[in-house]
Amino acid sequence: LMIDADTPSLVELSPSDDSFVQQSNSNNYGNDSQLRVKRTSSNQYTRQAFLKFNVQSLSGTITNASLKLSLVEVGADVGSSAIAQELYLNPTTGWSESSIHGNNEPQLPQGAAPIAEWDARANDISGGPITLDVTAAVQQAIDAGEDYVTFEIRGRDIVSGGRDTFYGSKENSDSTKQPIMEVAN
Repeated sequence: LMIDADTPSLVELSPSDDSFVQQSNSNNYGNDSQLRVKRTSSNQYTRQAFLKFNVQSLSGTITNASLKLSLVEVGADVGSSAIAQELYLNPTTGWSESSIHGNNEPQLPQGAAPIAEWDARANDISGGPITLDVTAAVQQAIDAGEDYVTFEIRGRDIVSGGRDTFYGSKENSDSTKQPIMEVAN
């Protein structure tokens, strides 16, 4: 049996912090078991989710990094329709899940473009995790000597009513529903 020394190693990272915020709201949701996402015409009901990963243990060139999210619930008004979602690399890493809220959330730079887009559907709940390629974002953080990387999930389209999407957070009691980042280097 010959083992190839160039075979990449796979590392699974859990978020050090995760939470969602509701715009113009000072409530903290850092201990919630779910990360809620919704974009509305009224900022008052818009929610974004944030996930922060410690990448200090990573170095060199990575071959792949995947963020895995589990959709655990959708709002009552979703039905069979799709809810468009976007993932951003947010450069702010100094926030914590115990203090983040809608009045102090990390802001995206003007003109930031999503690094991934997908459609969340009710039938995704029973399927496996939604897997998003975050290789370039993680490599950028490693190359810059960053200790952490922050991802932000936003709804792409304005929706109304009960059209929220709910992803498992690191506090979810079902460990298979918790977000993870898999990195191969």
